[in-house]
Amino acid sequence: MRSDGSACENCLAAVGNFKAKLAENETIWHKVVKGFKKYYLAPKGDLIMSQTKGVKLNDATQQRLANLARIRDRSPHWLMCKAIEIFLEREENYEREKLEDMERWEHYQLTGVAIPHEKAAAWLENLGEGKVMPCPK
Repeated sequence: MRSDGSACENCLAAVGNFKAKLAENETIWHKVVKGFKKYYLAPKGDLIMSQTKGVKLNDATQQRLANLARIRDRSPHWLMCKAIEIFLEREENYEREKLEDMERWEHYQLTGVAIPHEKAAAWLENLGEGKVMPCPK
């Protein structure tokens, strides 16, 4: 982009190339998306159609976000979406593991079936010595 807001020849050529790729691969690519200083092909199913959610950030956090966006050549919006994705994945995994642990604990309480201490200790001893063995049953 030029300072007057008009598109330069390189920008127009890049968008033209993207649109040509889009026409070739309609099944893969949804559309050309204008990013922070760049254009990107957006895969189908990507977060193109979404709802807007408001997040109140203090001044220090906003400044940190703006600085990182500038360094990474990404928009603050993209960084926030990525951070939320990572957070959700981590927390969903935690909840899934917690549920699995609770189910195992309930099974133990009902049946009393568990791995004997001697087998578990021997298995851990082997791991400590670098011998990888299957978990005892």
